[in-house]
Amino acid sequence: MKELTIINAETPLPSLIASAGDRTAYHFLEFFTAQIRNPNTRRAYAQFLPLQIIRL
Repeated sequence: MKELTIINAETPLPSLIASAGDRTAYHFLEFFTAQIRNPNTRRAYAQFLPLQIIRL
């Protein structure tokens, strides 16, 4: 499950995020699109996020 998802203006946000308002949507997108320079942090996020998605 190491697929890259392209996010653009047409990509719908999860309903929970969209219903929380513009500020939440901004921070949600910023979190997933920000460049993480530290390779250790990138590796940790890559290992952690799939586990959280499975639990949802």
